[in-house]
Amino acid sequence: MVDHQLTGLSVADTGSPVQTYDQLGGTGIVFNKALAIPMHLGYPWHSLEYVVISPVMDGQESSVGEHLQHTDEIYYIQRGTGVLTTNGISCEVGPGFLAIAPRGTRHGIRNTSAREELALLVVELVPPHDEYISQPIGIPSLPALLEDSDAFHPASLGIREVRLRVASVDLSHYFSSPWGRLALVEIPPGGRVHPYTEEIRDENLFVLSGNASITVADERFYTWEQGLNVLIPRGVPHAIANRSSLEPLLLLSLLVCREGREGARS
Repeated sequence: MVDHQLTGLSVADTGSPVQTYDQLGGTGIVFNKALAIPMHLGYPWHSLEYVVISPVMDGQESSVGEHLQHTDEIYYIQRGTGVLTTNGISCEVGPGFLAIAPRGTRHGIRNTSAREELALLVVELVPPHDEYISQPIGIPSLPALLEDSDAFHPASLGIREVRLRVASVDLSHYFSSPWGRLALVEIPPGGRVHPYTEEIRDENLFVLSGNASITVADERFYTWEQGLNVLIPRGVPHAIANRSSLEPLLLLSLLVCREGREGARS
């Protein structure tokens, strides 16, 4: 049995967040849950958080105030609706919206619903000290781009090999820090992704919906009521299974290269 080094392996659910008020000059109540500790990961990781913005209460919206990005950042909306303002331009956002906000972007987000929370995954990387700054963009619906694909890893359903539904974005095109591929992956009921290893990239797996089992080396982690996020250091084998026989499993896979930009593109 190979003894794998698990330094940097970080496992978290989305429960028990920190309750914050008027965050970054915003209004109302926002809940934050750190899904990993950056100092355990090293450069270029800066933060990995699950953010929940409260619905409108007594006529007051809750929001993350507009602020200037000194890091490269993405937002992925898991549930709820709201308004994202980027460099003075506002747009409505909902489940599946991906916001790409390079260093130098000024943005903020608010929940405009009186009925439901606005929940999102937030990831930040430390950019290099260069003068190049990319422009922010938004992808309105990553789930709308799902299609049968070989762009992820081999998978099976029972003894039969299957193609997964995948929507992928190469984030290295939009940032100067060493982002890799972001993939939305749908695994059918009872399906599983065979064991695989990312040799030069850390991989973050965030379960959006469904009943997952994620095996990392000899450790196994499950989704419960509070969801699951697993950040896997490079060089460690892992596998994913959909434990449900009825519902698909939907997750986000994010690759980040700690060896520099060229490695992220390979």
